[in-house]
Order: sequence, then C-alpha cells, then structure tokens
Amino acid sequence: MGVKLNEGEFAKAGQIIIRQRGMHYLAGANVGHGADDTLYALKPGVIRFKSGKKTRFDGTRRFTTTVLVTPKQ
Repeated sequence: MGVKLNEGEFAKAGQIIIRQRGMHYLAGANVGHGADDTLYALKPGVIRFKSGKKTRFDGTRRFTTTVLVTPKQ
C-alpha cells in the first residue's frame, strides 16, 4: 500500500503508481483506476501530483490530490 512512484519519476504504461483503499488520490490525465482503487499509468511519461478542491454532490468541498502522467515527448 502507498505511493510506489513519486513526482518527477518516469512511469511505463501499466506501471502501478499508487496502491490504496478508498479514493485518497484521484486519477487524472493518462492514469487508470483499478477495481481495488489502484492507480496506474495508461501511457509512458512523468508523474505529476496536483492539489485542489473538489465539490461533492451535497455542495460541500474537500481537498483532493490528483495524479497525472505527462506523456513522454
């Protein structure tokens, strides 16, 4: 469990980025979401983390961290 690849590291396609129970980290661009809430890279590239706020269905807000993969150029 936990973060397997940190920000700035290179990930191959299909490589696990984060193993988690529940959605502590959200999947962003080029990141897949497994049935057990695992986040993995869909394309090869560099890992980025982005913090922000997300509005829930009842109008309340929470802080989130989104994981992105910037494709190799």
